[in-house]
Amino acid sequence: MNKSTAQGVRYLLGFAPEDAVAGICARLRIDPDGPVAPMALTDRQFGYDAMWLLRQAPQAIRIWMLQEDDPQVNAVLFQQGLLPAGVAADVRSGLLFGPGRFAPVPDGPVLSWRSELPRPTVAGLIDSLRGAVGSGTLRVARAAAGTLRRADWPLVVAAHQDEPFPGFARWALAEQIDCPAELRAAFGSHPRFTHRLRQAGVLGGPADHLATVTPADRMLGILGLGREAFPTRLAEAEDVLRPQVRRELGGHPEAWAVLAQLLPDFTGTLPELVDTAAAVAGTP
Repeated sequence: MNKSTAQGVRYLLGFAPEDAVAGICARLRIDPDGPVAPMALTDRQFGYDAMWLLRQAPQAIRIWMLQEDDPQVNAVLFQQGLLPAGVAADVRSGLLFGPGRFAPVPDGPVLSWRSELPRPTVAGLIDSLRGAVGSGTLRVARAAAGTLRRADWPLVVAAHQDEPFPGFARWALAEQIDCPAELRAAFGSHPRFTHRLRQAGVLGGPADHLATVTPADRMLGILGLGREAFPTRLAEAEDVLRPQVRRELGGHPEAWAVLAQLLPDFTGTLPELVDTAAAVAGTP
């Protein structure tokens, strides 16, 4: 069993009956006390494998990480260029992202080494968004939307209410990780638009991503990383996954053996993997 598969299986074993874990690990010949994801924060940095996973993960995960208001995690996102310019500026200034938090962010790694580039006024950004009509203007709209800061969004919402933005501007705004939910909702729910948002990885919560992200081993790595990087939002996905794992795999070593065998090459979602392993093993 390769390292990634062992990590994924150990993560799922956290939902198995406690008294069955030792027997399952003996059947699979894995150490039950090993890691459930690539090494994450070490000396204020993510390891190579963790960074690869993070770059492959839906963009929404970055805002879930920010909502933890962990200065070390914020520093990684900031320094690795994983945030839009506007969000990076908010992180640099010490804004909190967790719901209902208003105090300054705790002292942590100094982020002042990266100078903040000048940008147009909010009115100028809104004008750029309104001008995103016709071929080649999506890039312009994305550049404007990417520089918006938290304090700018109410003005953008009001501007859309006064005069709806054109299609490219709506798309560019909606794909921002910090776009307010009320603004995304105001853009409508056309199936094509919804599909694009899902492709961009910014739509839905952890449970939604659990049901859509493929392949299953990538999702397992992301969830394992979430134990350290976004534990609050991770709980939402685990509340969905836990009963399924207990129901389908339970304490049956053979079902877990099938899952471990299927995992490296399984192209479907994680819930589909659990169901398939149970069906192949013929668990009650």
